[in-house]
Amino acid sequence: MSYENSEEAIIRCAEQYIEANLAAAWFTVPSSVYELTKLKITDTKGISTFEPLKKFTKLSVLFIGDQSTPSLKIPSLKGLEAAEHLERLSFNSPTVIEHGIEAIDQLKKLKRLGLYHVQQSLPSNLLASLDQLIVVTFSPENYKSIKALPSNLHEIALNFDGVDHLPNWDRTPSVRKIIVGRRNCALKTLDSLAIFPNVQHIELNRPKQLNNIDQVAQLKQLEQLEINLSGITDLSPLANHPSLEILKIRSSYIKTLSSLASCDKLHTLHADKSTLNSIEGIEQITTLKSLWIGETKVSDLAPLNENNWIEELNLSELGPTSWETLQTLTGLKTLDLSHSSFSNTSLLFRLPCLQFVNLTGCPVDRTSNQYVSFANKIRAHGQLIED
Repeated sequence: MSYENSEEAIIRCAEQYIEANLAAAWFTVPSSVYELTKLKITDTKGISTFEPLKKFTKLSVLFIGDQSTPSLKIPSLKGLEAAEHLERLSFNSPTVIEHGIEAIDQLKKLKRLGLYHVQQSLPSNLLASLDQLIVVTFSPENYKSIKALPSNLHEIALNFDGVDHLPNWDRTPSVRKIIVGRRNCALKTLDSLAIFPNVQHIELNRPKQLNNIDQVAQLKQLEQLEINLSGITDLSPLANHPSLEILKIRSSYIKTLSSLASCDKLHTLHADKSTLNSIEGIEQITTLKSLWIGETKVSDLAPLNENNWIEELNLSELGPTSWETLQTLTGLKTLDLSHSSFSNTSLLFRLPCLQFVNLTGCPVDRTSNQYVSFANKIRAHGQLIED
């Protein structure tokens, strides 16, 4: 009777899922529960085998648990391999699987696997044969237990704190993106990322202890580096980087951007709220489209003079010696001057592409004819934010 009871329990979950999504614009009511392409199982009571899922021949997405379920104890994942068309599997409640976790290894079409809420270690080779798996999320309890990663894996997420180095995973050239940390990434260097020689996107959340990024010089495919709130003071490892396009180093301890002058693919640079005091060399980065240097110690904007390629510029809370450079930035579309010392809107009046300006907190005379003319011009085709 275990099969029949399990089927009844799964059908109940399917009916509840349909009822919960009837009003959703994206949802199409199936002619039968067995026609569902997506299913959420929030209660595993009564399910001793997942084999009845073989009747759900179109099922490609399976969520087990959700945010309203405080925790799940699954007696067994036995039979889950019957859901042979699954492309996405995610455990969305704190989960303990007592038996049969090896069934995941048989889901050969799986592309995305969410193990963040699985609160236990895993068989070391559980994922090794899943050659279509491209995205996986791990938990603090299971990320170290895996030895071999899938051969075509693209993205790994460790969205939790306490990781001071990556595990001794096998070298995996296929990985393109790695995310580490939730509130305070504990990595001090990027050395352990050497196992991903072709990584393109590194995102470390609040890596306050990070003070060495020498490894990036070896990561030749790296396109995006996000290390906001890090402890770095030196950007020289990025000099002459052949692929870097996006760099986010907000609230870091850098003083200058001169090492980036030879990064000829860089188009986005966020260095706001840092100890930056000079933008010398920025004029050489002719690919740069977005520059954030607000809330820094920069006092000289001259390196931006005659720049016609920057489209987005954040200068919030700055008090440079002169604002004259702004009138030469003919490619500028978005400009944030909030709470800065800027006061002369005539410098912006003839900028042909300007569409968005934030003047909140600026000492601008809003009653002057000069300001009124400027405000009307911007509002006619864009947006002006004032106090």
